[in-house]
Amino acid sequence: MQVLTFRRLSSPFLLLLIFILCSFINAMDSQEKFDEITCENLGFKSSELNCETCKEFKLYMNEKAIIDNCNKCCQQSNNLTENNNLNKDLLKKKEFNKGYLIYCNCNIRSFPEVGNFMKSYLNKFNNLSLRHQNGAMPSLLMTRKDGSEEVLSIKNWNMNEIREFLQEKLEE
Repeated sequence: MQVLTFRRLSSPFLLLLIFILCSFINAMDSQEKFDEITCENLGFKSSELNCETCKEFKLYMNEKAIIDNCNKCCQQSNNLTENNNLNKDLLKKKEFNKGYLIYCNCNIRSFPEVGNFMKSYLNKFNNLSLRHQNGAMPSLLMTRKDGSEEVLSIKNWNMNEIREFLQEKLEE
């Protein structure tokens, strides 16, 4: 019985074998999906992210890492529809009973959308209070009935996004 060794393989055959192996490993890696927590840490909400959105990213940016991460967090549209149907009752339910808009006077001018929200809409939310915190970036501290809290950075949100989020998630 004769055993094949690398010395007996021809150089082109060896290169082809290595190329096929690397292609296979790369293909396997690109198909891997991230879990929901990893996706959230990357800034993606996998339960609502359609893979068509990731394809659109390619039109507007050249950041391969972001596009790859998007593809590892997204769902095909049929899976997304099923997931949204299952969570329909959860979407209607108000998740938070109290909220605080955390800000700092020293940098609120750098976030005009947050400042405009504070002037225009803050008084329309009975369960939302302002909380000044030195050096803080604009954020929402949201509290649930069970006492658990969630902090959301809103420094890149526009005024309407803040308003819509609170209308959807904060009890009146």
